[in-house]
Amino acid sequence: MSKRPLRILRIANVTNDRTGGMSRYIHFVSDELKLAGHTVDHLFADDLKADGPDRGKLSRFYTPVRVVRAVLRKLRAGDRYDVVEVHEPIAAGYALAARTRG
Repeated sequence: MSKRPLRILRIANVTNDRTGGMSRYIHFVSDELKLAGHTVDHLFADDLKADGPDRGKLSRFYTPVRVVRAVLRKLRAGDRYDVVEVHEPIAAGYALAARTRG
C-alpha cells in the first residue's frame, strides 16, 4: 500500500526567520516533511497581517480571526490542504470555524 504525499499548511504568529525560536523549529519540521515527499506551505505573522494594521493589545483576540481569513483566502485561491496545523495560542478561531463550517 502506497501513501500519497500530503499538502500541509502550517500557521504561526511568529516572524518568518529560519534562525530563531519557534519559526526555526517550524522550518526544521517543514524541511523534514518535504524530504518525506509532502508539500508544505506556511503562513507567518506578516502573512496574517494582510487583514489590516496591528491591533496592539487587542491583537491576541484578533489574530485567531486573521487565521480564519487567511485560510479562507487560500481556499478561494484554489489551495487545498490535507492538514492545517495552527500553532496552539491562535488555534481556537480556526478550530471553531472548521467545526461550524466544515
